[in-house]
Amino acid sequence: MARTKRQKITGNTLVDQHENIAENQIHIEEPNSTDEENADENSQRKTRGPTYMTEIWGKPSSCHRYKVRFDKDGEPVGKNKSKFTEFLGTIARNGKYAPLDVTDWREMTNDKKQDMLVLVKEKFRLPPGADFWTLKSIGKKWRNWKSALKAKYYNPNESIESQINNRDQRILKDQWRNLLAYWSLEETKNTSEKNKMSRAKKTMNHKTGKKSYAQIRKKLVNLLNLLVLFSFFLYHLVVL
Repeated sequence: MARTKRQKITGNTLVDQHENIAENQIHIEEPNSTDEENADENSQRKTRGPTYMTEIWGKPSSCHRYKVRFDKDGEPVGKNKSKFTEFLGTIARNGKYAPLDVTDWREMTNDKKQDMLVLVKEKFRLPPGADFWTLKSIGKKWRNWKSALKAKYYNPNESIESQINNRDQRILKDQWRNLLAYWSLEETKNTSEKNKMSRAKKTMNHKTGKKSYAQIRKKLVNLLNLLVLFSFFLYHLVVL
């Protein structure tokens, strides 16, 4: 199928890109499709694109801030929870605030972490004591981001120079070069192999999608309260 020239905006940069239309088409099932064709169609899954949260990044600090509630266990809940956590993810993927070439989150400077908190509090109204969870969440997303980049772009059998330009558009070139150099160290490779072996032994995984344990806990508590109320009502209805 012919390729068409489209324009895609990433951050503040307008990038000309050639994309295959077939990749973005939604397939409509035809009445006479065979079972084999249906199986192929069902195997195709739409994946979520990058989250940029431009509507929040572009808001002036003087504008209304989104209020985020935390439960008694110190985790965010409520209608703005997803907006809040997704914005933290964009910070984790922003090399200006969270440099990728820092080898460990614990080595991220306090100045950088404070800059992250200042930015978050310009956009969101958080309760006292939320800083710890906020930084912990950014750190986890930052590690996951590096892991995803390594799996997708890094090839240990190729030279660093040959991989410099093969990177996500959001990655700063100097940071990517430093990260490739770190991954190419023998010590790093050995540590990576040990971590893979440890993960292979893991049997309990988070399978609740975007919902956090805090949200699930709240839903279960509400459901339990309804059941108690219903039981109380039913008991009095039968007895009386």
